[in-house]
Parts: sequence; C-alpha cells; structure tokens
Amino acid sequence: MLDDRDFWCHLAIAHLWNFAVWREHGTLFPRPEASGEPVSSPGRKFAVYIDGRRFHECVPSRMWLRVNVLGGQELDLAFRAEGSTDFWRSHILRVKAGEHPGIVRAMARRQAEESTRLATTPLREFAKQLNRTLQNLLPAMLDDEAADALVEELWERQLR
Repeated sequence: MLDDRDFWCHLAIAHLWNFAVWREHGTLFPRPEASGEPVSSPGRKFAVYIDGRRFHECVPSRMWLRVNVLGGQELDLAFRAEGSTDFWRSHILRVKAGEHPGIVRAMARRQAEESTRLATTPLREFAKQLNRTLQNLLPAMLDDEAADALVEELWERQLR
C-alpha cells in the first residue's frame, strides 16, 4: 500500500488537503513579485505535492517518511524545526543517513534547536562528512548514545 500512488493522492485530497496547502502554500499561492514572473498555473506546480507520483515530494508520504525514519521515537522531531524541508529532503530522506533512526534523531534534535541549527552551507558540509564516515563503519551497530556522539562530533565542526 505504501507504494500505491492512488493511496497517497486520496489521502492528500480527501483527508489532508488543508495540511498540504498549509505545507506548500507558497507554491499554490505564489507572490508574483517574489519570482518576477507572472503567475500562470500554480495548480500544475502544486500537483506534485498531492498526486502521489513522487513519493519524496507528495506531502502525506513525505510526512510519513519523516516519522518512519525516526524509528518510532521522539516523533515531535519530524515537525519541530521550522523551514526544515531541505534538511529532511536532502540530508535525511534521500541519503544513507535516513536508514539509521539513531543518527536521524541526533541530527533532527540539533536542527530543531535554534542554537545548534545549521544553515544550508554548513549543513551540506556536515552531510558530506557524515556520508564519508558512514562508508567506514556499520551504523546499524551504533546504539543511540554512540549515534548521538558521532553526530555531535561532526556537527560541532560546522558550528565553529
């Protein structure tokens, strides 16, 4: 069922329409002055967030993925960090780090806190370092404490 695009489309339209509109408001209702281009057909651009064709783009499946990669613990982290779409898409859901809930939780905790949140450039550098590190160890063998220590060490390098 999770790979059934009709399921995600039905969920988005019948049950989570307002949530999808809230999540992707800027796409459905773009400000013409923001892009400098006339607004022609925002609905077509918005369709990707509700039609279920792209699992990583569809709003309900994206939210389910966030909760799932947290391993059923600390689920509030899936939504706590404001403006974290790039964080989740680029640095968790589409890469190897997303396969390891302890690492995901450690990253999400830091990104959710204003004092430790990384901007785009340091976050990308962190992700590169993490991916290199994951090539040389078995992340599935890390307990939560070890995963947190690994993420903390790499994260701190970017905060300096």
